[in-house]
Amino acid sequence: MHAAARRLLPISLCLCLVIAAAPPQQVTEVDRLLASMTPAQRVGQLFMVSVWGPELPINGQRFIQQTAPGGVVLFESNTGSPASLARFTNALQEAAAGGGLPPLFIAVDHEGGLIQRLKDDNGFTVFPVGQLVTATGDPADAAAVGRAMAEELLAVGINMNLAPVADLETNRENPVVARRAYGSDPDMVGRTIAAFIEGAQEARLLAVAKHFPGHGATTQDSHTGLPVLDHDAARLRAVEMVPFQYAADAGVAAIMAAHIWFPNLEPEEGRPASLSYPVLTGLLREAMGYQGLIMTDALDMNAIDRRFFYGEAARLAVQAGVDLIAFGGQVSLEDQQAAIAEVIQAVEDGAIPQARIDESARRILETKARFGLLRWSPVDPDTAAARMNVAAHQRLVADLFPRALTLVKDDGAHLPPRPGAHEPARVPDVVRRHRHRLPPPDARAAARRHPLRAGRGRPRACGRCGALRRDHRRAHQ
Repeated sequence: MHAAARRLLPISLCLCLVIAAAPPQQVTEVDRLLASMTPAQRVGQLFMVSVWGPELPINGQRFIQQTAPGGVVLFESNTGSPASLARFTNALQEAAAGGGLPPLFIAVDHEGGLIQRLKDDNGFTVFPVGQLVTATGDPADAAAVGRAMAEELLAVGINMNLAPVADLETNRENPVVARRAYGSDPDMVGRTIAAFIEGAQEARLLAVAKHFPGHGATTQDSHTGLPVLDHDAARLRAVEMVPFQYAADAGVAAIMAAHIWFPNLEPEEGRPASLSYPVLTGLLREAMGYQGLIMTDALDMNAIDRRFFYGEAARLAVQAGVDLIAFGGQVSLEDQQAAIAEVIQAVEDGAIPQARIDESARRILETKARFGLLRWSPVDPDTAAARMNVAAHQRLVADLFPRALTLVKDDGAHLPPRPGAHEPARVPDVVRRHRHRLPPPDARAAARRHPLRAGRGRPRACGRCGALRRDHRRAHQ
C-alpha cells in the first residue's frame, strides 16, 4: 500500500465511525404531514377562509376538502348558542378530517368591549374593553381575562382568538382603534397584553396581536379606505411597535398585519403593511426576530379590495412573507377558491418558489403541533355551556370594575372622603351655569329665550327667529 494511502486510512476509519455513530435525523409528525400533502394543499394551509351561516352545507364541506385551508374565521352569521356553535365547529373539523387534512385553526374576534362576536344573549360572558383591564394596574387581571376567554372559546371548539389589540390610543380622533386599545402608554399596554397572551395560551388558546406595526395613530378606518401614516422606523420602534415586541417576547402565536401604507417603510405607493416585504420580513421577521405566524387582516376590507383583486392581494401577501391570509365574512366561496387557485398558479409559474410555500406551511403545522391541535377530538355540544364556566367569569368581570376606577383629577382633595366629613353633595359648576336656562312656564317666553327648546305639549320654535312654529310663515313673510 502506498505510504500516503496508509496515512489516510486511520482518518477514513475515524470518519466512518463518526458518521455511523451519528443518530439518524428524527422524522417529526410535521415532517410526515408536510410530505403527505400535495403542493396545492400546502398552498391551502396558508388561508383562513370563511363560510356563511350557522350550519355547514354540503358545498361548504366540499370547499374545505378541495381547498385544504389552514383555518376558518367565524363571523356573526356563524354564531348561536354554545351547543349550536359546538356542532358547527365539529362539522368544520370533520370536513377537514374527511378530506385527509390537518385539523383547522378556528378563529373569532373576541376582544371584549365593542368587538366580541359571541354575545351574552347566546350565553357568553361580556368581557370589558381593554382599557378597563389595563386600568386595574395588575397584569394578573389581564392573564385572568385571557384564561376566562380561553375557557369559553375552547368549550365550543374555537382554538384561536383574534386578540389582543396591541395598537396604542395615540390619536383620539381614530375612528376604529380608540375604543379598542388597551391604552396609550407603550410599556403599560405591552405588559398588559403580554399577560393576556400568556393567560390565554397557557390554556392552549392561540392569541393574535394586532394590527402591526400599529393602527392607533391613523385618522382613517382601514375597513373603509387605505390609511396612510408617515411615521418613520425610529418613531415606530420607540412607540407603536413596543407592545408588539412584548407580545413577541411572550410567545404570541400570531401577529396580524395592518392594511395601512407607511411611506417611510414601503416605497411602493399604496402598498399596505400587510402586503409589504420591508415591513413584514424586513422589520417584523428579521429586525424584531419574530418567529411566530404572520397573518393579514381580512382581504375584503376596503383598504385592500378597492385596490387589489383577492388573488393578487393573496399573491403579494405570500411574497411579502405572510403565513396566513384571512378572508372576511362577505367573500363568496367561489371568490375565495379563485384566490387560492391564483396563488397555486403563481407557484406553478415560478413567481412564488415552492420553498416559500413550504416555509409557511411548516410554520403553520408546527404551531398546530405546539398547541396540541393535530390531535383533534370533537367537543360535546350538550355540555358546552356548563364547561364555559360563565358564572365564574361574570364574577371576575364584576370584580374588575371597582379596581379599575381611576382618579383623574381632584384639585379640592375631596377623595378619599375624610372620616366624619359630611359635606353636602356639590352641584357641578356646569349644572349651576345652566340653571338659568330651564324654561319658564310661559311657552312663548321659552321660545324666545330658547329657540331650539320646547317642552312636552309646547309649540316648537324656529331656530332662526324664535317665532313659534304656528307663526313661522307670518314671521318670514
